[in-house]
Amino acid sequence: MLMNSKILAAIAVLLVIIGAFFLFKQSDMTDPRSEDGVSSGPVQASPADRAAIEAFVVEFGTKLQSVSLLAPEPQLSASLGAYAPYVSSELLAEWKASPSNGLGRETSSPYPHRIQVTSVTVNNAGDYTVDANIIDVTNDQFQDPAAVHPVTLIVEKAATAKGWTITSVAKGESSEMPARISVTGNRICLPHKNTSGPQTLECAIGIKSDDGKNYALSTVLLSSTDAAMTINTAERMRVEGVVTKAEALSTDMWQKYDIVGILAVTAVTKLDK
Repeated sequence: MLMNSKILAAIAVLLVIIGAFFLFKQSDMTDPRSEDGVSSGPVQASPADRAAIEAFVVEFGTKLQSVSLLAPEPQLSASLGAYAPYVSSELLAEWKASPSNGLGRETSSPYPHRIQVTSVTVNNAGDYTVDANIIDVTNDQFQDPAAVHPVTLIVEKAATAKGWTITSVAKGESSEMPARISVTGNRICLPHKNTSGPQTLECAIGIKSDDGKNYALSTVLLSSTDAAMTINTAERMRVEGVVTKAEALSTDMWQKYDIVGILAVTAVTKLDK
């Protein structure tokens, strides 16, 4: 289903609500100069160097999914060997000693699928700072991002087959992306987490999926009042939309409910019992 402009705008609002995503992290690419001609800010790499470094880093990114950081020795050391053409021997030794500092798979799914480079700047030492994002995907949808986290690499020219080597890596915090899903189940009043003591009488409409998960329902993406009415009247339905997990919400208003997330509905179908 193609999303209209209202849906796209609302998804952008959802991204702001759940926190800062780093998919398009940008660096200052200007070359400000003081009066004496000395650079006072980041200097953009030359087009040739940027193209070469970007290709090198992107190729390195294709190796991430083949390295499991949770693998026991000697499998871990063997899999880290895939990084040898790209990473300095000192950094590789550090990752072997402390796998949590390295890059690679930390779960079976999602897993790191690729690296997208956002900027390449020249350092005073003559090496390069590369700001990029590692894109995680799931086994079911390997083209759509499931999560993203920023990474900063220091890259140097080297007398190797690749011509470059990575000497340092700094990882940022992973941010989970909202996902488009389809849920079939029954309309419910959302249950409270705390069922002891007096209970309020409000009914926050949600859906209990056939696999037992509760979702709050939002109609912000619906353009039809008939569709919103279907949500309020159908006993059983199938809803499609964008889900934001409960732990990613920046507001506390939903925390009292026993839900896995909020589903912003884009389409709803009333089903027979």
